[in-house]
Amino acid sequence: MKISIIIDSNICHRGENFCDFKTFNLGAKVDNLITWIQYIRGENINVVVPEMVLKELEKQRIDLYKKKILEFNKFIEKYSFPNLEIICNYQKDFDYSKYYKEIFRDFILSQNSIVEIMPISCKLDSIIERAINKREPFEGKEKQSDKGFKDAVIWESLLQYKRNNPGNKLVYYSCDKRFSDELKIEYKKIFNEEIEIISTEEAALKYILGTIDKGCDELEKNVEEYKKIKEYIYENLKDFEQSYVNHMYSGAWGNVKNLKINIFRLKDLYYYKFVKAEVTGKYIAVFCTQIELCSEGIDTQYGQMELMIEISVNEKDNYTYEVTGSGNVSTIL
Repeated sequence: MKISIIIDSNICHRGENFCDFKTFNLGAKVDNLITWIQYIRGENINVVVPEMVLKELEKQRIDLYKKKILEFNKFIEKYSFPNLEIICNYQKDFDYSKYYKEIFRDFILSQNSIVEIMPISCKLDSIIERAINKREPFEGKEKQSDKGFKDAVIWESLLQYKRNNPGNKLVYYSCDKRFSDELKIEYKKIFNEEIEIISTEEAALKYILGTIDKGCDELEKNVEEYKKIKEYIYENLKDFEQSYVNHMYSGAWGNVKNLKINIFRLKDLYYYKFVKAEVTGKYIAVFCTQIELCSEGIDTQYGQMELMIEISVNEKDNYTYEVTGSGNVSTIL
């Protein structure tokens, strides 16, 4: 039996900092999932990304590209240094939309059929019927019926995908709490089987582990270690935050006079096999922060920043970590 893991758009969320507009990826959670499938050579498992999700990601990425290009050009125009010359070979007529489609195509070809695109396949009358009757995933009778159109298209496409692939076991990977029992009941009524719902990365990895006919001690150990690393980060969040503070005062951002952290939380945790950079640690943790920063000669900035911390594991399962990068402050006030 083939297992198809359907990816919701909220699993593909990517931040604005550390933007690499030259490559395509589906975000840390999906990238880690693909890595594990490749690792166990799970030929009976594929990752299915709805076309609706891909359209949303494309729109977000192109809009972000345009935003960052403008920010970068404004930055260059704003500052002038006697000992620094910035040469910018900016092609104003560059079609990033076309470029995006090319890197997306290259990404799909590189996945060796692990990643499949689920086409938009739904009847307009079915969507209208859901909206009028406020059926899930449109929101309930106390809320606006038109909210949930995108989710409705994905759900109807999922049902059609199942009809086209009746032998596949479908798993829906989403952290959307609005995925209700009503939809599960609808699915079971149509196909006389349950649809599996997973909402966390640990649950996804454990599900993959459970598909292996023979035990894989190394994979099981890595899944357990991954869970422990996350627990360790949450238990020692203040220590990680202090490492960030030390990093900022070390001169990484000039002569910092004052730093106030309003938000510090874990965003993503990458397994080293997917990281496309030179790393010595086994994991890369990405944190989201919201800060107030005052440096010498610069007024207080209020903004958001992403932080990368590299985590290593020694033979005794002890963890060491160090700050390996921090993103730009995006002024919000």
